[in-house]
Amino acid sequence: MSVLADRYWIEAAKFVRSCGCAADRVVAPGQFKSLMPGIVAYEQRHLCAASEVLVLHKGMLEKLGRTWIEQATAGLHPTFANEVFVVFTKSDLRGSVATSDHFAAYIETLESLNPEPQNVPTTTAANNRIAVYVGDNLALTRTIYGHKIYVDTRDLGLAPHVLLDGCWEQWITNVFLSVVQPGMRVVEIGANMGWYSLLAAANIGPAGKLVSFEANPRMAEILTRNLSINGFLDRAEVVDKAVFSANRRLEFGIYEKHMGGSSLFATKSQAASEHSHYGVFDPQFNDTMRTIEVEAICLDSYFAEGGKIDFIKIDAEGAEPHVLAGAGRLLSENKDVQIMLEFAPRSLQRGGSSAEEFYGSIRALGFRVFRIEHDSSLVESELSELVDGPPHHDVLLRR
Repeated sequence: MSVLADRYWIEAAKFVRSCGCAADRVVAPGQFKSLMPGIVAYEQRHLCAASEVLVLHKGMLEKLGRTWIEQATAGLHPTFANEVFVVFTKSDLRGSVATSDHFAAYIETLESLNPEPQNVPTTTAANNRIAVYVGDNLALTRTIYGHKIYVDTRDLGLAPHVLLDGCWEQWITNVFLSVVQPGMRVVEIGANMGWYSLLAAANIGPAGKLVSFEANPRMAEILTRNLSINGFLDRAEVVDKAVFSANRRLEFGIYEKHMGGSSLFATKSQAASEHSHYGVFDPQFNDTMRTIEVEAICLDSYFAEGGKIDFIKIDAEGAEPHVLAGAGRLLSENKDVQIMLEFAPRSLQRGGSSAEEFYGSIRALGFRVFRIEHDSSLVESELSELVDGPPHHDVLLRR
């Protein structure tokens, strides 16, 4: 049953909303976002310094561990409980529920827990995950966030992780979810099959707007399907074009096995010899590539003057400098825009730039550079910290 039709979830969400607390001060199961966009999911709880409302699902306590639960509830009061949830708040808004049978069941479960988190699914969607092959090299599955998603079964990059684990790049996903909020206008460049587009569309809600660019026609088609089957086409638009510094026709290289690495600067020799996977270059990439011609567009020409943009995610495999070069007006009009992108010196060189040039252009635009660590923390970084060590970093740009 969907949480949107489950009375226990609806009751808990109604109570949480009545508390009048900002959504980003509420820690709750990830599926709670369907009922209350903007909350901090259990997977992101390290991003919330101190919650004002804590929603505990009795069936998910083992994932959190007794130590974290006891620390998180210190200074909070149990103010709501039903068969599934216990809600803690800073203020005792409705009188204590500590004597109720529902709260007693929670205490009994808590006392039986291991101190540390256990590796169990975090949402009921995770418990119900299946994958179905539907033909045409497509499989349909469900993510840990409850989104239905088609993947191309020939892909060796994203597809195996989504099919078996229901998630992708969790450390980046955590930060992405913490930044993208209800009502935002979001742009994704190099959207691939739509992992981040689905997350964005869910978080921004019907009042927001998402524009996803994807130059690979096959991926653009899958992306559109994914947004459609999740009911997000009311707020999302798919543009089957590349993004560049100017409007023109360009060659686009498509990898046959590692589709997310396809790019304007992909080459057959690169496909056969090396690829960066989680920051480590694999000398036995052993892929093949075909080339198509695509239409490329710059952001300044696509978006009208005066338009509001809150967040841009770029995965362009070395074309990042060209994307920003074609967005000068847009970036000057939107002083508070945040940008998430890859900083990979070797890819930048293939695109005709360098780490030094790209970093300098980012700083000239007024952005500070925050490296995304594997625990999803953000570390402000200078150029030396981005070129030394791993050959690839994911970063968040903020003014």
